[in-house]
Amino acid sequence: MAMPSAEPKVHLEIQTSRKTPVGILRTTFWDREQKKYRHQQIARIKNKSLDELRLIQASFRGDAVLAESP
Repeated sequence: MAMPSAEPKVHLEIQTSRKTPVGILRTTFWDREQKKYRHQQIARIKNKSLDELRLIQASFRGDAVLAESP
């Protein structure tokens, strides 16, 4: 079984429980001392539609494709 990476990974978490959706930019990393995954909030993205937040999230995952690309 592979050891979890200590390298932080950045991702966008979308929260839709409020009146308007909010994006939370976070890092996730393995805490070797406590032997569990930890999260740290970097930024909050507000005043964007759910579709815009999903597009930003896709770009962080590497799933977004530029319109000019073949």
